[in-house]
Amino acid sequence: MPHPNIILIFSDQHRRDWMGCAGCSFVETPHLDALAARGVRFSNAYCNAPLCGPSRMSFLTGRHPGRIGIYINEDCLDSNTPTIPQALGLAGYETVLCGRMHLMGLDQRHGFQKRLVGDICRTLPSGPDTDYGPLAGSASSMRKAIDLAQPGDSPVLRYDEHVTQAAERFLTERSRAAHDTPLFVTVGWYGPHHPFIAPRELYEHARERMAGVDHPVPPLPEPVHPWLRSWMGSQKVTGESAERIAMVRANYAAMISLMDQRIGRVLDAAQALPGETLVVYLSDHGEMAGDQMLFGKGVMQEGSSGVPLIVARLKGEEEGAPAALRRKDAPPAFARARGAVVDAPVSLVDLAPTLVAIAGAKPMPSVDGDDLLPLLANPIDAAEDAWAQRPVFSELKIGPNPPMRMVRRGNLKLCYYHGHPPQLFDLAADPLEQHDLAGDPAFAAVRDELKALVLKDWDPARVAADAGQKFMDFFYAGGWGRRDDPQWNELWNPAKPVYEFGRVGEPLSWLE
Repeated sequence: MPHPNIILIFSDQHRRDWMGCAGCSFVETPHLDALAARGVRFSNAYCNAPLCGPSRMSFLTGRHPGRIGIYINEDCLDSNTPTIPQALGLAGYETVLCGRMHLMGLDQRHGFQKRLVGDICRTLPSGPDTDYGPLAGSASSMRKAIDLAQPGDSPVLRYDEHVTQAAERFLTERSRAAHDTPLFVTVGWYGPHHPFIAPRELYEHARERMAGVDHPVPPLPEPVHPWLRSWMGSQKVTGESAERIAMVRANYAAMISLMDQRIGRVLDAAQALPGETLVVYLSDHGEMAGDQMLFGKGVMQEGSSGVPLIVARLKGEEEGAPAALRRKDAPPAFARARGAVVDAPVSLVDLAPTLVAIAGAKPMPSVDGDDLLPLLANPIDAAEDAWAQRPVFSELKIGPNPPMRMVRRGNLKLCYYHGHPPQLFDLAADPLEQHDLAGDPAFAAVRDELKALVLKDWDPARVAADAGQKFMDFFYAGGWGRRDDPQWNELWNPAKPVYEFGRVGEPLSWLE
């Protein structure tokens, strides 16, 4: 095969600094750590929207959410918009989706030729959803998610196990058959997205590890920014006890460790695939996990907007770059193939042109991202200088809150809130974002420069109007979804709801 197999592992709500390879001592991620040791970890990767649906559709298309009209989870991507699986399919790849992608609407493929497991979330606005039983609302309401955080069992854990088994089975069967077609398979889990419920053994182990290390929870800076105060109010999260925060954080850490175990199982099943195999690991957004008294996503703070990104060779040539990563202008040795860390800011829209280049596919039209192959194949650290000054963006318009957009350039990060003062942070000096420099006269010039970058190709008034119209459309389409309740195999439903098997909070036999 002239081009490598590509296994894309897509988690949900995994913050980039909660991995062993990122320096986190209380989360055990041996398989992700091993993957990072074989390849390249991007330490400053960002999602392009700190919300599931907009982030994922932005990744699939290589375009910022506002350009494709995706603002909330219920917005539907136009089927005519080119996507990564379409591009790779045109290049001769077999494209397979196993599990979650948060596709909304009647088109549940967007270029994927096969789908092995449907989504755990509704696929139509206000349509049928997975039955969470006593945990109802804990996947959408942060207030309920915090209140219900505990060790035990949940539909999320069962769904991810189903996805893992389906991926293992597919990769094993494909390895045994004769194929000369390269494979692009996306494995999508719902974890470590809330509800914050993990198997008891993993929870207790995480709690012990957290007790043994110094990991203070960054406080909420005073005065509280008005946008953040409004957001916290809408989430009904205005102050949590230290014990409740510890419960959330330990379960979240345990869910990451469980996901890492499943990553290991999938990669073991992929070892026998013929030809070269590349692995990409990413998440759609992060999780604040109590930092600054914030939980979940939906904000531009690093815990929410920062995502893990690892690109590595699972198998193939032991020396030098995989053939797909070699360029005539690149050195023969793939110096960054083993444990390198790229600190230059990147974002998920960069993956569309990168994966297309790796696959030898025809470039997708009108993408907002840049091909990351120079950072993967070039061993000269000085080459990062220009990349470090390249701006990356993340944006969001959700509910009644005004539109917001973030730009990161170098070490400086500006958060623009329409109708409110901006925030400005020097992440080199203040990685926990405790000191807002937006009002400092010494930073006035760079603040205004970054604000101009935010507004250069983004009109908050147009975004607000467009999002408002889509919200009205959502209510109309949602009425149809509730009334007709269409059934299809793109929505995952367990044979029996989890609460019929045992009391929530007690680990069941399959978890032991």
